[in-house]
Amino acid sequence: MQFKRWNVSRYGHYYKPPLRDDKGGIHPIWRGLGCLLGVIVPIISYFLADFLVQKNWIYGWVLVPNHFIGPYHNPNLYLNIGLTVILTVLIFTILTILYMFIYRLFGPPQYTLLDVPPPRRRRRKS
Repeated sequence: MQFKRWNVSRYGHYYKPPLRDDKGGIHPIWRGLGCLLGVIVPIISYFLADFLVQKNWIYGWVLVPNHFIGPYHNPNLYLNIGLTVILTVLIFTILTILYMFIYRLFGPPQYTLLDVPPPRRRRRKS
């Protein structure tokens, strides 16, 4: 059973209807997709980092200082971890910007019926 929301003000009680329909929030598919991306993007970043570090040793794009060399069984460990963190942040940033543009194109309108229209600016006569 859902109760009405009564607000108490200085001058009495009044009913304030909810502004939007609360139907349970976000769809479960989108939560699952976000969880999947949270697992898959770091894995892809690690393999991409390993690929880039191997190509760097072959072609010598960037000079790597000796203190970044890891243990003897995996000398690229520290480079892979650092580059994985950088690539993960970069990939999530790209996905966020892409989502922002798609949501702006296909999302709901910026103003609804409950919003006040934006104020009109008066132009000064020159």
